[in-house]
Amino acid sequence: KEEALFFWEDHYAADSAINALESKSLLTMDVDNRFRMHGRIQDMGRWIVKEAGDLNPHMYSRLWDRDDVSKVLEDAK
Repeated sequence: KEEALFFWEDHYAADSAINALESKSLLTMDVDNRFRMHGRIQDMGRWIVKEAGDLNPHMYSRLWDRDDVSKVLEDAK
């Protein structure tokens, strides 16, 4: 957690935000001190990325779906 706070200018605000997410069980720390999100939150983020990409996998900032990855790689040939 301390390493993540290093990247924010306002450590207090970041710490408060992280604590709020942890208290709502939206974020946890694993045994290796890495952040983990609930699976539903990850799914929601992936959905948001797809929606922002206008259903065109070439425009997505991330690719998770096997079909999307295949399409982008095939089109790149």
